[in-house]
Amino acid sequence: MKNLFIRILSSYFVSISILVATQFTGCDYPNTFQPKGDYISGWATFADSNYASGPGYYAVALYTCEKSPMSNVPIKTDSLNISGHSNPFYFRIDLTGDYSCYLAIVWKHSTSEHEIPVVLGVCGCDTLRNCSEYKVIAFPNYTGANYNIICWADTTKKLN
Repeated sequence: MKNLFIRILSSYFVSISILVATQFTGCDYPNTFQPKGDYISGWATFADSNYASGPGYYAVALYTCEKSPMSNVPIKTDSLNISGHSNPFYFRIDLTGDYSCYLAIVWKHSTSEHEIPVVLGVCGCDTLRNCSEYKVIAFPNYTGANYNIICWADTTKKLN
């Protein structure tokens, strides 16, 4: 009787372990055993090498999902350091609070927070013109979630 009880209890724990493992890992789900984080990171890969120069800089930008990134002021931008590095370029952007955002690589002409920057690539559409199926990223996000974007370096190839 004692052996039967131990076997039933053992099978119960094995079943629970399998159930927990299948619910918290799998396609498209970040590792939920990590703490929720306030940043995302990834790689910006430029599809061309015609880098802009002059006043301005490349940046990673977060937009609310209320409007298209091409007609909206981002809620947060952070410069993308491309000097002295080779393609692709690593980025990390922090954001606190509860948001659903679009992620883009942009060219900013100034440091003004009210500027609508030139959008060069959007996560989910990359360099496709007239695309509107951008990937939605929720904050807080899972620490270590990586998003990779292909974008233009040439600002005349901006997205519409």
